[in-house]
Amino acid sequence: MDLTLADGRTLHCYDSGEAGGLTVFWHHGSPNTGTPPEPLFPAAAERGIRWISYDRPGYGGSAPRPGRVAICSGIPEADVDPAVAAAVKQAGKWLAEAGYEVEEVAPPHLHEAGSLFFTMVVSENAVSTDDRAGTTKAIEALGDEACKQARRSMVASIKPLDYEGYVSALARRAALLRRWMVFFERYQFVVLPVSWQRPFPVDEDQKGDLAMAALLRAQVPTLACSALGLPGLACPATLADGVPVGVQLVGPRYGEEMLFAAAEAIEARTPVKTPIEPGL
Repeated sequence: MDLTLADGRTLHCYDSGEAGGLTVFWHHGSPNTGTPPEPLFPAAAERGIRWISYDRPGYGGSAPRPGRVAICSGIPEADVDPAVAAAVKQAGKWLAEAGYEVEEVAPPHLHEAGSLFFTMVVSENAVSTDDRAGTTKAIEALGDEACKQARRSMVASIKPLDYEGYVSALARRAALLRRWMVFFERYQFVVLPVSWQRPFPVDEDQKGDLAMAALLRAQVPTLACSALGLPGLACPATLADGVPVGVQLVGPRYGEEMLFAAAEAIEARTPVKTPIEPGL
C-alpha cells in the first residue's frame, strides 16, 4: 500500500498477516525495498506474525527524499564555456526550488578520472598483441573513413601504458572509485556538465589530432562516469544561442531512481523542450 507523507512524497509499505498478532517491523538496509524473501511471508502467517516494512526513499515504490546534492560548474584543470557553467548553476537553483540542499563542490579527482578512460582503452590495444581487448582492428575493418580518422586521431592524442602501467591504472581506478563513493555518502548525487564546452559542430572529430585532443579534454565529465562505472543521466537545462546546453546527474551505484527524480525536477522548470528540430 502507498502512504502520502506530510511533504507530499509517497512511502510504499508492506503489511501482511492478521492485525493484533505479534508484529515484526523490518527496518532493512539500503539500497533495498521492503519485500522480504518470499518464504518469510507464509512462514510468518503460519505463526500468526504480522510483517510490516517499507521501500526506502528512492527505491521501489517510495519517492526519493530531497537531500544534500553537489553541483560542479568547473575545475582548475578545465577550460569551461561560460554558458556551460551557467547551465549547471541554473540547474542547481531549480533543484533548490524542489527542496534539495545544494552546494558547489567538485567530486574528487574529476579530471584524473575522466582522463583515465581513453588512456586505458588505448592501452588495451597495446597490452593485447592480437587486439582481443581493443576495438581498433574492428574499426579499421568495418568502419567508414570518418570513423577510422576519428579513431586514429584519438589514438594519436593519447600515450598508451605498458603492461605494468595498465595494471597500476586499474588499481588507481579502484582507489578513485572508493573516493567517489565516500563523496556520495555526503552528497546524494552531483550535477556536472555533459561537456566543458557547448555542443561541438558536426565533424569536429575530423579536424586532426590536436582538435581531437581538445575534444577529449572537454568530455572529461562524461568520461569520468564511464571510467568509474557510475550511473549518469543527461537532461536539457538551458539554451545558448538557440542551442541546448544540458547537464549530467551522476550518482552512486544503484542510485538511478534518485537521478530520475532529480532530472524530473529540472525538466519541469527548464525552457528547453524536446525533441528539438535539428537545423540541417
